[in-house]
Amino acid sequence: MNKRASGNGREVDRSRRRLLAAFGATALVGHAAAQTSTQLYPAKPVRIIVPWPPGSATDIAARLLAQKLTEAMGQTFIVDNRPGATGMIGAELVAKATPDGYTLLLNTASQASNKVVFPKLPFDPMTDFVPVSMVYRGVLSLSVHPSLPVRTAAEFARYAKAHPKSLSFGTPGVATPHHLGGELLKQRAGIEMLHVPYKGGGPSVVDLVSGQIPVCVASLAAVMPFIKSGRVRVLAVMDPSRYEELPAVPALAETYPGFDVSGWAAMYAPAAAPRAVVERLNAEVTRILNTAEVRRTMSSNGFVASPSSPEALAKQMRDDIERWGAIVKSGVRFD
Repeated sequence: MNKRASGNGREVDRSRRRLLAAFGATALVGHAAAQTSTQLYPAKPVRIIVPWPPGSATDIAARLLAQKLTEAMGQTFIVDNRPGATGMIGAELVAKATPDGYTLLLNTASQASNKVVFPKLPFDPMTDFVPVSMVYRGVLSLSVHPSLPVRTAAEFARYAKAHPKSLSFGTPGVATPHHLGGELLKQRAGIEMLHVPYKGGGPSVVDLVSGQIPVCVASLAAVMPFIKSGRVRVLAVMDPSRYEELPAVPALAETYPGFDVSGWAAMYAPAAAPRAVVERLNAEVTRILNTAEVRRTMSSNGFVASPSSPEALAKQMRDDIERWGAIVKSGVRFD
């Protein structure tokens, strides 16, 4: 090899080393920038998508949590209601959002049930989101308009049998835990009722209060103001035991042993959101939900503050998907 060729080879090697060094420096800068961005989170307003309308239990909890997160983290947390399609419209927005922690989802147990009932979802509830924390566990109720001449679950079943197919029950939508509760009640009591799905708990309760529908499976959070004013009568709760804020209201399990349909809501970020951001959000949400003020406010509104680890929320999702799958196989329909 001549000296010129040898010199060219050394020059190529030097060029390669300079190029690799440049790439390495760029990678380090990018990594440092990502770390700095995570450490500064949140550096701008954060949007919490609630896939249910204003007035729903999830909306009430989201606004309380957003207020407290704003106070704690120095940036505005904005609740953005995107109702429709049993929570799927809002959930899809978050699934496709930039995974930087500035678009979050606060959704009900429909996040799990939709995977079972709707096999062709535009997203995967398990893989397109990263769990942040459980937010609350909600108590569902069998509520009626005061004009309906019944005061207990047993009287309700007798009335429904005496007036076959005359009753309709409203829920926040198809395949929600509320819908599940109504269908299970039909099965256990041996009665017929027409399901009327709404775009959220708020609208269904409005129609119950106005007498447009006689029956509603609703969260206590949505009906609590109307219980106190006498415009809604709660016959029973769907938890396995009575709710401590309404000790005079029996559980459906007292009439139908083993009856247990409870609701919950949780926070998620898009898949691939930075782990450090998820951990920061989890820590703040947990701290806020464990304060006496927030726990008291939630309890008085009909739900229980229930923070969790991301791993515990993921397990809740898996358990619910399995549970709903078994219920669907048992013959309960969601037409």
